[in-house]
Amino acid sequence: MRSAAARPVAISLTVVALGVATVVSPGEPATLALTLAFLLLCPGAALVGLLRIPDPWVVLTASVALSLALDVAVSGTLAYAGAWSPTAAF
Repeated sequence: MRSAAARPVAISLTVVALGVATVVSPGEPATLALTLAFLLLCPGAALVGLLRIPDPWVVLTASVALSLALDVAVSGTLAYAGAWSPTAAF
């Protein structure tokens, strides 16, 4: 799975799986696991793909780090603006 389209396809499949799991079984452990996987990997993976890093371990590490940074930035901005709620970012 080293093609140029592999990362966007994996992110899209994660989004679809999370959407289906949220509609079909909200509050289940599988939905929580998919949500955590999405928040830990997808935001950073979408941006790290633009850097064209050849080493997969560096890509994975950078994806997780950037995802956590983006998650904290969005939630911090919403909290600072007084607009935080579980559905405000959507």
